[in-house]
Amino acid sequence: MEEYWVMSLGGSGEDARSCFLVRLGQRLVLLDCGVRRELEAGQERIYPALTPQIATSLDGVFLSHAHEDHVAALPYLAELGYRGPVYATIQTIQMVKGFMNKWIRFVKAGGGTLPFREENVNLLDFCPVELGSQNWKGISLTLGRSGHMLGSIWIHFNVGGKTLLYTGDMTFDGQLLAADLPPQADTAILECAYAGRELCQQTQYKTLLQSVKATVAAGGRVLLPVPPNGRGCDILLYLGQTLENVPIWAEKDVLCQADALLKEQQWLHQGKDWGWAKNLPVHSLSSDEQREQALVEGGVILTPDGMLTSKAALFYYERMKSCPADQIIITGHTSKGVMGSLIFKEDYRVKNRVAVQAKRITIKAHQDEEDALRLAKQLGAKQAMLFHTAQESCGPLLQKLAAAGISGVCRRSPGRLDF
Repeated sequence: MEEYWVMSLGGSGEDARSCFLVRLGQRLVLLDCGVRRELEAGQERIYPALTPQIATSLDGVFLSHAHEDHVAALPYLAELGYRGPVYATIQTIQMVKGFMNKWIRFVKAGGGTLPFREENVNLLDFCPVELGSQNWKGISLTLGRSGHMLGSIWIHFNVGGKTLLYTGDMTFDGQLLAADLPPQADTAILECAYAGRELCQQTQYKTLLQSVKATVAAGGRVLLPVPPNGRGCDILLYLGQTLENVPIWAEKDVLCQADALLKEQQWLHQGKDWGWAKNLPVHSLSSDEQREQALVEGGVILTPDGMLTSKAALFYYERMKSCPADQIIITGHTSKGVMGSLIFKEDYRVKNRVAVQAKRITIKAHQDEEDALRLAKQLGAKQAMLFHTAQESCGPLLQKLAAAGISGVCRRSPGRLDF
């Protein structure tokens, strides 16, 4: 008798290292292969629960998008013996090596140890896939836009009378990026990064705008570390439209990513003219001299990356950390131990004489509790494996799913769900 199941090797019951092993009758598939962006957690908590037997038994690997918590363990998979295809959109393929190398630099800079050879990055066989319905090794496969970042997708399988959806990281609230409603699915691997929370995107943006205005009016400067491939572009466009009489500065990488994204028409909301976005009153930054000028003139500065770890972000941080009038606003998740988390720790602030204000204002790039519940209902799902949030945050959502007749699970790896 053929088996159909999904097993979490990372991601369910936690907010990182997304990786799911799926048995689809005669086929064995891996969905994403990410890391936890920490060094002190131990290898068994940083990397997915992969084995050589799994690596050498796979028929294929599918990537939902290019972020480290979904792709940076691919060289480890290769170390364990995988030599098969890695399927992703062309946009993801163009970015994925950069994110893998970013992870390698992070580990080496922190004195950590890699469980794989660096050259494994070049052993991976990336194969581009297109949006829409197609046949993959006898399985009906449908891919759609997930709205999380450029190239991000959900993945839907239909085989043997069984239907399974992997949402990847997903949101319908992106200003630029569009998301497609997936087909019906009996079983869903359901992203719920903001489980336990209900966030109105419009309200979050207004809160961000008010905070920037108040800080600048009081004589301070605002630093916005942002991921440039999705949420960062949205924030840049929003501030460019709504912020008056306040200088807006952005690192060249943020502006280049925004410009590139605006050219990817098939990934954007249709029926909108984005031409105005190319004429926003934003000053580009690419040298230390320009950065110093921005700090002197003041206003709001957008810099990669969202966790306040990039070289440019730390340049601003070092010059702002002793200024109590200034503010750093974190708009998304930050991993334990990175600067974007440390600035909220009182003991760290005291020890390092950090006076700059630190605030979290979440701009949605994921699903909150109501988003996840609504999607599960729209799918007609009978069961769902929750991922991308801590196990202790999922209780209320599991209860709401049960009340809707949907069996929900949230298990740290290994956790298997038959369907």
